[in-house]
Amino acid sequence: MAKFARVDSGWQLEIFQRAIGGYGSFSQAPTPEPLLIGNHQYGWVIRHVNGGPFTPYRHDFFLIAETGNSFHPILSSISTAWEGFAINDTGDGLSHWDYKYAVPPTDTRQFRDIMIEIKGRYFAKDTFGTLVGLKGKVQRRQKGNFRISRHFVYAEGIGYEEQLPAKVKIVRDRY
Repeated sequence: MAKFARVDSGWQLEIFQRAIGGYGSFSQAPTPEPLLIGNHQYGWVIRHVNGGPFTPYRHDFFLIAETGNSFHPILSSISTAWEGFAINDTGDGLSHWDYKYAVPPTDTRQFRDIMIEIKGRYFAKDTFGTLVGLKGKVQRRQKGNFRISRHFVYAEGIGYEEQLPAKVKIVRDRY
């Protein structure tokens, strides 16, 4: 990650440091997306996707921002999205979900709250792809849709911490 400042003669490098690491084998590097997290303060969202051939792909959410003149990961959310595959034409098979993130407008100047909403479909017999927020809330032979709302608040020196419990809504299919 690098930060440049515009000066009379052009651009001046202010900060340069390795802040992103990738492990495994990838066909391409993730593209950082800017996210306004405060008054004139941006963080960089990185969606890390990994999975083997013919297996589900797991998406992890990372937020990197400048704190104390260096870049640090300040939020991470593991298995925030999951690309499962249908076993038959009715869509039954593996659980799947995706997420959206938002920074609600507030008067806070730096490190505003971050909301992550996860929506998807679950199949209880798919034990490989059970989201942490659903464990213990779905029973055998159940399937349905779900929504999980997660709220993160910044704590100085620690980064973003999740305000627990997350809000979980489950709509089971009828048999």
